This record gives sequence, C-alpha cells and structure tokens, in this order.
Amino acid sequence: RRTQSVKDITRAIDRLYTAGSTNMTDGLRLAHSELKHVPAPRFVILLTDGYPDDVPSALLAAEAICAAGIELITIGTGGANQELLQRLACADANSIFAQPGTVVATFSTIAQVLTESGGAIQRSTDGQSQPGRGLKFFGT
Repeated sequence: RRTQSVKDITRAIDRLYTAGSTNMTDGLRLAHSELKHVPAPRFVILLTDGYPDDVPSALLAAEAICAAGIELITIGTGGANQELLQRLACADANSIFAQPGTVVATFSTIAQVLTESGGAIQRSTDGQSQPGRGLKFFGT
C-alpha cells in the first residue's frame, strides 16, 4: 500500500521479519509497475541485506526503475553488500547503510526528508527534475 505517513511506514517496518532468501527482482518489478503511471515525484525505498537471489535480474529491474524517473533509494542492514546497494540505487548518494538498531530511525529520517522537501530532487537550470542525481540525507 502506498503511503506518505511516517507513522504507517514506521509500523510497517516494525512488523518486518527475516526468513529465507530475497526475491528482490519481483519486489522491484512490482514497485515499478505500481509507480510507473503515478505523477512525479516517485520513490522506491529498498530495505535489504543486499544479497538478492539473482543479482543480474535485480540490477536490470533497478535500471528500469531509474530509467522511468523513479528514484530508487537503498538502505542496507547488517552485513549488507554495500557495493551492490550502490549499483542498485539511482545515485551513490541514495545508498545508505543503517547500523543495527537504527533502521527505523534511518527510514523515518528519509520519510521526513521526502515529505518536507515535497519529494524535491536536484533540479536543472530550466527547473526540470534530474532523476538519478541523488537526494541529500544525513548531510551527504
């Protein structure tokens, strides 16, 4: 369910659990399908350990998201594969590592930045958004 409510997002994170493997590709494809016809700004926030079942297909799904002008932000947890998370994100600045115990706070900060900025990303001189140019979180 799409939402902009920080409380709803925090509750959803609190209900997360780990079990089995990561079918990241299907999750990214679903997000792309849900957002491709929604007016900008559009964001996918991927919370992951960075170890998908199929790296090449996950990278292709991420490329499709970024090519559609949807910002893909990755949040790595635990022993996340940070190099892969940077490759998945639309911009290096959109790849964040959350230390254990800080995932909810990290996610909440991102939601707050997106809400307060109206989802603004970097703009060109003609005022057009520049997908894949990166957002600024945590003073990055």
